[in-house]
Amino acid sequence: MKATIIREPWIGEILAGRKTWEMRSRPVQTRGLIGLIRKGSGQVVATAILVDSPGPLDAETYAETVHLHGVPLDQQDSVIAQGWVYPWILENVQPLKPPVRYAHKGGVSWVRLDDQVAAMIMGRIGRHASSQAKFDSSTLTASTAGQIAVLAAPHDPSPVPPIVGIPAGMSRRVELTSGNLRHGHVYLRSIIDFFPSDAIGGSNKSGIAAKNLRVTFDPGGTIETDIAGDKGILRARGEILRRFFEDSGASPGDTVEIIRTGPYAYTFTLLPSRGP
Repeated sequence: MKATIIREPWIGEILAGRKTWEMRSRPVQTRGLIGLIRKGSGQVVATAILVDSPGPLDAETYAETVHLHGVPLDQQDSVIAQGWVYPWILENVQPLKPPVRYAHKGGVSWVRLDDQVAAMIMGRIGRHASSQAKFDSSTLTASTAGQIAVLAAPHDPSPVPPIVGIPAGMSRRVELTSGNLRHGHVYLRSIIDFFPSDAIGGSNKSGIAAKNLRVTFDPGGTIETDIAGDKGILRARGEILRRFFEDSGASPGDTVEIIRTGPYAYTFTLLPSRGP
């Protein structure tokens, strides 16, 4: 089992659930379950699912995704200049209580945990995985949910069913940024649990999800698309979202209300923030 070393304050932000993108100077090919080590502690303090490593991020994207990586706006120019432009995207972060001690045998970014330490970690997350998978599966990609299912029930190979039980008529809201209007998208990561897990795919067309959403824009037309899980945006968007922004008179700071009208059906409407 591999584990990565993360210093404060970032490891604390990850454990608190305020940070899901761990910024690094290079992408990584590793995927799946990893350990998280608090730098200098000699302890594996959590596990997580490493689901993707896109990038590099440009300055505009860095600013627009501050809610995911937590790097303050006034520090971003310096961080980008140092090359920390590749997000390692983490899901299902699970703190270990108590943390598991390990013997550090070299390595700066990655540590290969010995079998005894790995077994202790698996034993601790196994005691909690069943309830965690049930509670958190709506926020995961289909592949991640499958990995949690294996931890929760190692003798039962049946997959985790998609979460589609959100009642019709419920809605969530997201605020528009200037980048949304320029690029024709809406950030959905903050409300990703509002969508069925099997409609959330990977970072490119080879990772398209098993199911599509039927998304209607009011005013505007209707598209069928999945969600690109790395960015948390509709994969098929572009021109139809730009028309929606134009026809509704959208401006930065306005709110998009997303209404669930069926198991895989949603309507996007604009709630202007401007006064009369």
